[in-house]
Amino acid sequence: ASSALSVPAGAMEDALNLKTATSVSVKVHPIVLFQILDHFVRRQDAGQQRVIGTLLGTEHAGIIEVRNCFAVPHDVRTEAGESLRVRVGKEYHASMLALHGRVNPKEKVVGWYSTKPVGEEGDISEFTCLMYDVYQDECSNPLHLLLDTSLASPSLSVKAYVNQPLTVAATEVAAFQQVPLVKDISDVERVALSSMITAAKVGPEVEGGGGAWGAAESSKTIGSDLAALEESMRRLQDMLGTVSGYVDSVVGGEVAASPELGRTIADAVAAVPQIAPELFERMFNDSLQDLLMVVYLSQLTRVQVAIAEKLSAPMPEGHFDAPAGGGGGGGGGGGDRRGGGGGGRRPLHASAAA
Repeated sequence: ASSALSVPAGAMEDALNLKTATSVSVKVHPIVLFQILDHFVRRQDAGQQRVIGTLLGTEHAGIIEVRNCFAVPHDVRTEAGESLRVRVGKEYHASMLALHGRVNPKEKVVGWYSTKPVGEEGDISEFTCLMYDVYQDECSNPLHLLLDTSLASPSLSVKAYVNQPLTVAATEVAAFQQVPLVKDISDVERVALSSMITAAKVGPEVEGGGGAWGAAESSKTIGSDLAALEESMRRLQDMLGTVSGYVDSVVGGEVAASPELGRTIADAVAAVPQIAPELFERMFNDSLQDLLMVVYLSQLTRVQVAIAEKLSAPMPEGHFDAPAGGGGGGGGGGGDRRGGGGGGRRPLHASAAA
Protein backbone atom coordinates (compact mmCIF):
# COMPACT_ATOMS: atom_id res chain seq x y z
CA ALA A 1 0.00 0.00 0.00
CA SER A 2 2.93 2.32 0.63
CA SER A 3 6.33 2.73 -0.92
CA ALA A 4 9.40 2.98 1.26
CA LEU A 5 12.64 4.64 0.21
CA SER A 6 15.80 5.09 2.25
CA VAL A 7 18.87 7.26 1.79
CA PRO A 8 22.07 6.73 3.75
CA ALA A 9 23.31 9.37 6.13
CA GLY A 10 25.24 12.17 4.45
CA ALA A 11 23.45 11.78 1.13
CA MET A 12 22.85 15.52 1.00
CA GLU A 13 26.55 15.97 0.29
CA ASP A 14 25.63 15.05 -3.30
CA ALA A 15 22.81 17.65 -3.52
CA LEU A 16 23.35 21.26 -4.48
CA ASN A 17 21.04 24.26 -4.37
CA LEU A 18 21.93 26.56 -7.23
CA LYS A 19 20.41 29.80 -8.47
CA THR A 20 21.38 29.89 -12.14
CA ALA A 21 19.63 30.82 -15.34
CA THR A 22 17.15 28.24 -16.58
CA SER A 23 14.61 28.09 -19.39
CA VAL A 24 11.83 26.78 -17.12
CA SER A 25 9.20 29.06 -15.58
CA VAL A 26 6.20 28.25 -13.41
CA LYS A 27 2.64 29.61 -13.25
CA VAL A 28 0.57 28.78 -10.18
CA HIS A 29 -3.17 29.37 -9.81
CA PRO A 30 -4.54 30.63 -6.46
CA ILE A 31 -6.68 27.50 -5.99
CA VAL A 32 -3.47 25.46 -5.64
CA LEU A 33 -2.14 27.65 -2.85
CA PHE A 34 -5.49 27.56 -1.03
CA GLN A 35 -5.61 23.76 -1.25
CA ILE A 36 -2.09 23.44 0.14
CA LEU A 37 -2.85 25.77 3.04
CA ASP A 38 -6.12 23.92 3.70
CA HIS A 39 -4.22 20.63 3.75
CA PHE A 40 -1.76 22.04 6.28
CA VAL A 41 -4.49 23.47 8.52
CA ARG A 42 -6.57 20.24 8.46
CA ARG A 43 -3.67 17.85 9.03
CA GLN A 44 -4.54 15.06 11.46
CA ASP A 45 -1.43 15.41 13.61
CA ALA A 46 -1.02 18.97 14.87
CA GLY A 47 2.65 18.26 15.53
CA GLN A 48 3.29 17.41 11.89
CA GLN A 49 5.07 20.39 10.38
CA ARG A 50 5.34 19.11 6.82
CA VAL A 51 2.59 18.01 4.41
CA ILE A 52 3.07 16.86 0.84
CA GLY A 53 0.90 16.38 -2.22
CA THR A 54 0.82 15.99 -5.98
CA LEU A 55 0.78 18.91 -8.40
CA LEU A 56 -1.35 18.66 -11.55
CA GLY A 57 -1.14 20.84 -14.62
CA THR A 58 0.36 21.20 -18.06
CA GLU A 59 3.79 21.89 -19.51
CA HIS A 60 4.41 23.60 -22.83
CA ALA A 61 7.45 25.39 -24.24
CA GLY A 62 9.25 25.40 -20.91
CA ILE A 63 6.26 26.86 -19.01
CA ILE A 64 4.80 24.68 -16.26
CA GLU A 65 1.25 25.72 -15.35
CA VAL A 66 0.06 24.28 -12.03
CA ARG A 67 -3.75 24.19 -12.02
CA ASN A 68 -4.69 21.68 -9.33
CA CYS A 69 -3.30 19.47 -6.60
CA PHE A 70 -4.30 16.88 -4.01
CA ALA A 71 -2.86 15.72 -0.70
CA VAL A 72 -0.85 12.53 -0.32
CA PRO A 73 -0.31 10.82 3.06
CA HIS A 74 3.26 10.13 4.09
CA ASP A 75 5.31 9.11 7.09
CA VAL A 76 8.88 10.12 7.91
CA ARG A 77 11.10 8.13 10.25
CA THR A 78 14.76 8.21 11.21
CA GLU A 79 16.13 4.74 11.75
CA ALA A 80 19.31 3.52 13.39
CA GLY A 81 22.36 4.83 11.61
CA GLU A 82 20.66 8.21 11.09
CA SER A 83 19.20 7.24 7.71
CA LEU A 84 15.98 8.94 6.71
CA ARG A 85 13.07 6.74 5.65
CA VAL A 86 9.90 8.01 3.94
CA ARG A 87 6.74 6.03 3.29
CA VAL A 88 4.29 7.39 0.71
CA GLY A 89 0.77 6.09 0.03
CA LYS A 90 1.11 5.13 -3.62
CA GLU A 91 -2.25 3.39 -3.87
CA TYR A 92 -4.01 6.48 -2.55
CA HIS A 93 -2.03 8.61 -5.01
CA ALA A 94 -3.02 6.35 -7.92
CA SER A 95 -6.71 6.43 -6.94
CA MET A 96 -6.81 10.21 -6.64
CA LEU A 97 -4.95 10.61 -9.91
CA ALA A 98 -7.46 8.36 -11.69
CA LEU A 99 -10.40 10.37 -10.29
CA HIS A 100 -8.87 13.67 -11.35
CA GLY A 101 -8.16 12.20 -14.77
CA ARG A 102 -11.87 11.59 -15.32
CA VAL A 103 -12.68 15.26 -14.69
CA ASN A 104 -9.63 16.92 -16.27
CA PRO A 105 -7.90 14.46 -18.61
CA LYS A 106 -5.51 17.14 -19.88
CA GLU A 107 -3.96 17.69 -16.47
CA LYS A 108 -0.93 15.52 -15.76
CA VAL A 109 1.45 15.14 -12.84
CA VAL A 110 4.05 17.93 -12.99
CA GLY A 111 5.62 17.56 -9.54
CA TRP A 112 4.91 17.72 -5.83
CA TYR A 113 4.44 20.31 -3.12
CA SER A 114 5.58 20.43 0.48
CA THR A 115 5.47 22.86 3.35
CA LYS A 116 8.63 24.04 5.07
CA PRO A 117 8.94 23.06 8.75
CA VAL A 118 9.46 25.93 11.16
CA GLY A 119 13.13 26.41 12.01
CA GLU A 120 14.49 24.34 9.14
CA GLU A 121 17.52 25.93 7.51
CA GLY A 122 17.60 26.02 3.73
CA ASP A 123 14.97 25.03 1.23
CA ILE A 124 16.58 21.83 -0.09
CA SER A 125 17.05 18.92 2.28
CA GLU A 126 17.47 15.16 2.26
CA PHE A 127 13.68 14.88 2.23
CA THR A 128 13.63 16.79 -1.10
CA CYS A 129 15.92 14.22 -2.73
CA LEU A 130 13.73 11.37 -1.51
CA MET A 131 10.54 12.93 -2.85
CA TYR A 132 12.26 13.68 -6.15
CA ASP A 133 13.03 9.96 -6.55
CA VAL A 134 9.38 9.12 -5.81
CA TYR A 135 7.88 11.56 -8.33
CA GLN A 136 10.48 10.89 -10.98
CA ASP A 137 8.43 7.80 -11.79
CA GLU A 138 5.40 10.03 -12.53
CA CYS A 139 7.06 12.65 -14.78
CA SER A 140 10.45 13.25 -16.36
CA ASN A 141 11.57 16.26 -14.30
CA PRO A 142 9.20 16.84 -11.37
CA LEU A 143 8.70 20.35 -10.05
CA HIS A 144 9.13 21.04 -6.35
CA LEU A 145 6.80 23.73 -4.93
CA LEU A 146 7.75 24.89 -1.43
CA LEU A 147 5.47 26.92 0.86
CA ASP A 148 6.52 28.60 4.09
CA THR A 149 3.52 28.31 6.39
CA SER A 150 5.16 30.15 9.28
CA LEU A 151 3.85 33.44 7.79
CA ALA A 152 6.93 35.22 9.11
CA SER A 153 6.78 37.68 6.20
CA PRO A 154 3.80 39.87 5.23
CA SER A 155 3.28 37.88 2.02
CA LEU A 156 3.08 34.13 1.49
CA SER A 157 6.49 32.74 0.55
CA VAL A 158 6.21 30.37 -2.43
CA LYS A 159 9.25 29.00 -4.27
CA ALA A 160 9.69 26.59 -7.15
CA TYR A 161 12.66 24.31 -7.83
CA VAL A 162 13.64 21.93 -10.62
CA ASN A 163 16.53 19.50 -10.69
CA GLN A 164 19.34 20.01 -13.21
CA PRO A 165 21.77 17.13 -12.52
CA LEU A 166 25.48 17.86 -12.68
CA THR A 167 28.36 15.47 -13.19
CA VAL A 168 31.28 16.05 -10.84
CA ALA A 169 34.25 13.65 -10.97
CA ALA A 170 32.22 11.01 -12.80
CA THR A 171 29.52 11.27 -10.13
CA GLU A 172 26.06 12.64 -10.88
CA VAL A 173 24.77 14.99 -8.21
CA ALA A 174 21.37 16.63 -7.83
CA ALA A 175 21.42 20.37 -8.47
CA PHE A 176 18.10 22.00 -7.56
CA GLN A 177 17.66 25.35 -9.23
CA GLN A 178 15.10 27.94 -8.23
CA VAL A 179 12.98 28.95 -11.22
CA PRO A 180 10.81 32.03 -11.77
CA LEU A 181 7.31 31.69 -10.36
CA VAL A 182 4.27 33.77 -11.26
CA LYS A 183 0.82 33.65 -9.64
CA ASP A 184 -1.54 33.32 -12.61
CA ILE A 185 -4.99 34.69 -11.77
CA SER A 186 -7.86 34.34 -14.24
CA ASP A 187 -10.83 36.71 -14.37
CA VAL A 188 -13.08 34.25 -12.53
CA GLU A 189 -10.47 33.70 -9.81
CA ARG A 190 -9.98 37.44 -9.48
CA VAL A 191 -13.71 37.90 -8.79
CA ALA A 192 -13.63 35.11 -6.21
CA LEU A 193 -10.57 36.59 -4.46
CA SER A 194 -12.17 40.02 -4.42
CA SER A 195 -15.31 38.55 -2.82
CA MET A 196 -13.22 36.73 -0.21
CA ILE A 197 -11.32 39.90 0.66
CA THR A 198 -14.58 41.81 0.98
CA ALA A 199 -16.04 39.07 3.19
CA ALA A 200 -12.93 39.10 5.37
CA LYS A 201 -13.34 42.83 5.91
CA VAL A 202 -17.06 42.56 6.63
CA GLY A 203 -16.75 39.43 8.80
CA PRO A 204 -15.50 41.04 12.04
CA GLU A 205 -18.34 43.57 11.87
CA VAL A 206 -21.02 40.88 11.72
CA GLU A 207 -22.61 40.05 15.04
CA GLY A 208 -22.37 36.54 16.31
CA GLY A 209 -18.92 35.81 17.50
CA GLY A 210 -15.45 36.84 16.56
CA GLY A 211 -15.75 37.34 12.84
CA ALA A 212 -17.57 34.08 12.11
CA TRP A 213 -20.68 34.48 10.05
CA GLY A 214 -23.16 32.12 8.48
CA ALA A 215 -23.76 31.30 4.86
CA ALA A 216 -26.59 33.83 4.69
CA GLU A 217 -24.32 36.68 5.77
CA SER A 218 -21.37 35.65 3.62
CA SER A 219 -23.58 35.31 0.55
CA LYS A 220 -24.57 38.97 0.90
CA THR A 221 -21.03 39.99 -0.03
CA ILE A 222 -21.54 38.58 -3.54
CA GLY A 223 -23.91 40.97 -5.23
CA SER A 224 -25.82 40.76 -8.46
CA ASP A 225 -24.32 41.29 -11.90
CA LEU A 226 -25.35 44.94 -11.90
CA ALA A 227 -23.79 45.50 -8.47
CA ALA A 228 -20.56 43.84 -9.60
CA LEU A 229 -20.52 46.01 -12.72
CA GLU A 230 -21.05 49.12 -10.63
CA GLU A 231 -18.24 48.12 -8.26
CA SER A 232 -15.89 47.45 -11.18
CA MET A 233 -16.64 50.83 -12.72
CA ARG A 234 -16.06 52.56 -9.38
CA ARG A 235 -12.71 50.83 -8.92
CA LEU A 236 -11.71 51.68 -12.49
CA GLN A 237 -12.55 55.30 -11.89
CA ASP A 238 -10.47 55.33 -8.70
CA MET A 239 -7.47 53.79 -10.49
CA LEU A 240 -7.76 56.29 -13.34
CA GLY A 241 -7.79 59.08 -10.77
CA THR A 242 -4.66 57.68 -9.12
CA VAL A 243 -2.79 57.42 -12.43
CA SER A 244 -3.93 60.86 -13.52
CA GLY A 245 -2.75 62.34 -10.22
CA TYR A 246 0.65 60.68 -10.61
CA VAL A 247 1.07 62.00 -14.16
CA ASP A 248 0.13 65.54 -13.04
CA SER A 249 2.66 65.31 -10.21
CA VAL A 250 5.43 64.23 -12.59
CA VAL A 251 4.60 66.98 -15.10
CA GLY A 252 4.52 69.56 -12.29
CA GLY A 253 7.91 68.45 -10.99
CA GLU A 254 6.60 67.30 -7.62
CA VAL A 255 7.56 63.63 -8.15
CA ALA A 256 10.59 62.17 -9.92
CA ALA A 257 9.72 60.45 -13.18
CA SER A 258 10.04 56.66 -13.40
CA PRO A 259 10.75 55.36 -16.93
CA GLU A 260 9.51 51.87 -16.09
CA LEU A 261 6.24 53.15 -14.63
CA GLY A 262 5.84 55.53 -17.57
CA ARG A 263 6.17 52.67 -20.06
CA THR A 264 3.62 50.65 -18.09
CA ILE A 265 1.12 53.52 -18.22
CA ALA A 266 1.78 54.02 -21.94
CA ASP A 267 1.19 50.33 -22.64
CA ALA A 268 -2.07 50.42 -20.67
CA VAL A 269 -3.29 53.47 -22.57
CA ALA A 270 -2.29 51.93 -25.91
CA ALA A 271 -4.24 48.76 -25.08
CA VAL A 272 -7.50 50.74 -24.90
CA PRO A 273 -9.25 50.60 -28.30
CA GLN A 274 -9.87 53.91 -30.01
CA ILE A 275 -13.67 54.07 -30.10
CA ALA A 276 -15.85 57.14 -30.50
CA PRO A 277 -17.81 58.02 -27.33
CA GLU A 278 -21.16 57.68 -29.14
CA LEU A 279 -20.27 54.22 -30.46
CA PHE A 280 -19.01 53.10 -27.06
CA GLU A 281 -22.18 54.28 -25.35
CA ARG A 282 -24.35 52.43 -27.86
CA MET A 283 -22.31 49.23 -27.47
CA PHE A 284 -22.46 49.51 -23.70
CA ASN A 285 -26.23 50.01 -23.66
CA ASP A 286 -26.74 47.05 -26.02
CA SER A 287 -24.64 44.80 -23.79
CA LEU A 288 -26.51 46.00 -20.72
CA GLN A 289 -29.86 45.27 -22.33
CA ASP A 290 -28.67 41.79 -23.28
CA LEU A 291 -27.61 41.22 -19.70
CA LEU A 292 -30.97 42.35 -18.34
CA MET A 293 -32.78 40.09 -20.82
CA VAL A 294 -30.70 37.08 -19.71
CA VAL A 295 -31.46 37.84 -16.06
CA TYR A 296 -35.20 38.16 -16.81
CA LEU A 297 -35.30 34.89 -18.76
CA SER A 298 -33.41 33.03 -16.04
CA GLN A 299 -35.83 34.25 -13.38
CA LEU A 300 -38.82 33.34 -15.58
CA THR A 301 -37.41 29.86 -16.14
CA ARG A 302 -36.87 29.41 -12.41
CA VAL A 303 -40.50 30.33 -11.69
CA GLN A 304 -41.81 27.96 -14.35
CA VAL A 305 -39.71 25.10 -13.04
CA ALA A 306 -41.02 25.72 -9.52
CA ILE A 307 -44.65 25.71 -10.74
CA ALA A 308 -44.07 22.51 -12.73
CA GLU A 309 -42.64 20.80 -9.65
CA LYS A 310 -45.72 21.80 -7.62
CA LEU A 311 -48.12 20.51 -10.26
CA SER A 312 -46.32 17.21 -10.75
CA ALA A 313 -45.97 16.48 -7.04
CA PRO A 314 -48.13 13.41 -6.12
CA MET A 315 -50.82 13.76 -3.43
CA PRO A 316 -50.54 11.66 -0.26
CA GLU A 317 -52.46 8.38 -0.16
CA GLY A 318 -55.89 8.48 1.50
CA HIS A 319 -56.24 12.20 0.82
CA PHE A 320 -58.79 13.49 -1.71
CA ASP A 321 -61.30 16.27 -1.97
CA ALA A 322 -65.04 15.55 -1.96
CA PRO A 323 -66.81 16.26 -5.26
CA ALA A 324 -68.91 19.38 -5.59
CA GLY A 325 -72.30 19.09 -3.92
CA GLY A 326 -71.26 16.09 -1.84
CA GLY A 327 -72.11 17.77 1.45
CA GLY A 328 -75.82 18.36 0.78
CA GLY A 329 -78.53 17.04 3.00
CA GLY A 330 -80.53 15.00 0.41
CA GLY A 331 -83.10 12.74 1.91
CA GLY A 332 -84.05 9.22 1.92
CA GLY A 333 -82.16 6.12 2.36
CA GLY A 334 -80.65 6.14 -1.08
CA GLY A 335 -77.03 5.24 -1.37
CA ASP A 336 -76.27 7.80 -4.06
CA ARG A 337 -72.78 9.24 -3.34
CA ARG A 338 -73.64 12.44 -5.19
CA GLY A 339 -76.53 13.13 -2.91
CA GLY A 340 -74.72 12.43 0.33
CA GLY A 341 -77.77 10.86 1.96
CA GLY A 342 -77.97 8.80 5.03
CA GLY A 343 -76.80 5.65 3.30
CA GLY A 344 -73.99 7.37 1.46
CA ARG A 345 -70.29 6.79 2.23
CA ARG A 346 -68.61 9.66 4.08
CA PRO A 347 -65.49 11.10 2.50
CA LEU A 348 -62.19 10.91 4.33
CA HIS A 349 -61.59 14.60 3.83
CA ALA A 350 -63.93 17.43 2.90
CA SER A 351 -62.57 20.45 1.12
CA ALA A 352 -63.35 23.98 2.14
CA ALA A 353 -65.62 24.40 -0.89
CA ALA A 354 -67.77 21.46 0.27
